[in-house]
Amino acid sequence: SIDTTKIKWINTADTSIIEFEYIINRNKVYFMPKTNYLKSKLEIAIGAVNVDPDWKSLPLNVNIVKLAQNEVGILNINTSYYQTPIILDVIKANKVVQTFYLDKVKNVQLKDLIPGEYTFKIILDNNNNRRWDTGNFETLTQPEQIEMYSTPVKVRGNWEMDVLLEPTKIDE
Repeated sequence: SIDTTKIKWINTADTSIIEFEYIINRNKVYFMPKTNYLKSKLEIAIGAVNVDPDWKSLPLNVNIVKLAQNEVGILNINTSYYQTPIILDVIKANKVVQTFYLDKVKNVQLKDLIPGEYTFKIILDNNNNRRWDTGNFETLTQPEQIEMYSTPVKVRGNWEMDVLLEPTKIDE
């Protein structure tokens, strides 16, 4: 449950309170302002997010800066090479910034990306359970295959780029 009395979204230009909505999707909470401001601060007090009576969320204070459309980039990612379901991790500065599960859809458009260098990791989800399986020594089951795309793709503000993800074939 969400206790909205313990959450404040503040317009930092004039310290007015920003009204917001939230959506709970599985284990994530998405907060959305009803009005957009360039700079704001989100303050979440202890216990604002509760999943059971014995657990209380920690406090969180975060400054939010909304970038203009000409300051962010777009990546169109094509994974049509892969015939099985995959898990696609989008990585920036060695941190996963977004994860997608792709079963039938083979193209993903990433909007509003902060400029910088991005790499990708693909997990071949052979058993369709939407997570990486490490394998099992006792049953001699191998872990699901991981493919790293370590050559970075440079995202620039106000640019849109197409990225084709398929393994590089090495001649023997």
